[in-house]
Amino acid sequence: VKKKVKEVIELPPENQTGIWKYQRQAAQLYLHIKIQVFVAGLIAGNFMANIIEEWVDPEGTEYELVWTVFDNMFNVLFFMELCLNMYAFWLCKFWKSAWNVFDFVVVSIGMLGLLQVPLPGPLGMLRMMRAFRVFRLF
Repeated sequence: VKKKVKEVIELPPENQTGIWKYQRQAAQLYLHIKIQVFVAGLIAGNFMANIIEEWVDPEGTEYELVWTVFDNMFNVLFFMELCLNMYAFWLCKFWKSAWNVFDFVVVSIGMLGLLQVPLPGPLGMLRMMRAFRVFRLF
């Protein structure tokens, strides 16, 4: 019988000053179960929106405005989640997590798309990595 061990995450120290004054509170907020469930819902919702888009409008031309609004909404929400995570666990704690590095790459590419920065050749294909976010739920 396997026992699932709950990972203990070390919070940033108390009584920090300057821009890090609220880092501990940000970490507590980010780790709160309601925030984690919300982020899981965002990941699942984004995954479902991508599936529905491919199923209903494979060319992405019939309901282009709808898909753009969904894409932009998810990009902004994931960017906000990434910013909170980065502030809460900067520097080493953040970059030591493979999921955080993956999120950074995926969200950065999403934001470049939102800002309509053309991605050359194979970099444009990296947008498909967003679908792999769903594995973070398991």
